[in-house]
Amino acid sequence: MFLRDKWSRVSLTTRITSAVAVIGVVVVVVLTAKQVSGASSLGPIPSAKATIIAQSNHHTATSPRAPKSNTVTVPMIPGAATSSVIPTPQTGIAVVHQGPFANSTFSPMDQYIGPVNGQFEVVFAGTAWTNYEAKQGQGALRVYDNSAKLLGVYYAPDGSRWLQINSVQGTVLSLSSNKSALLQFNLATHAFV
Repeated sequence: MFLRDKWSRVSLTTRITSAVAVIGVVVVVVLTAKQVSGASSLGPIPSAKATIIAQSNHHTATSPRAPKSNTVTVPMIPGAATSSVIPTPQTGIAVVHQGPFANSTFSPMDQYIGPVNGQFEVVFAGTAWTNYEAKQGQGALRVYDNSAKLLGVYYAPDGSRWLQINSVQGTVLSLSSNKSALLQFNLATHAFV
């Protein structure tokens, strides 16, 4: 009696909506079960089509694969989805305002990506903060290897507040700062020149 009284108070729209939802759940469960069991929802594959698919799969499995070329491992942001091999990154200088670090630790102005001693390095130029809230910091470079390992933080020798990458010649970065028109950093030795 209780159920009958309860349903008599529920509107027709609510009853129909509930019924459709239940049917939808049942359909999803049945389709998922078919996919897991490998059953095709379209019925059996015609024999000619099955033969073509089998030949294609055999050819793919037995054909020699070209060696992967032009690929390297590049830095990934910690916590992000990782990929061990991706196409060679575009080398050069780019304006960036984020990196694999908190902006309150280091605020980049730009980055350089390029080969150094047989591997790719990523260099961020900007300000390393000693006190972010008080805006106290020093110009610095953060250098990472191709596996996102921090190789070092290198502070500007002129005590400037920020660094910016102007150009690259080989493994030498030409930098400017708020105090110096030109600074140079050798990526091969990780030292200011």
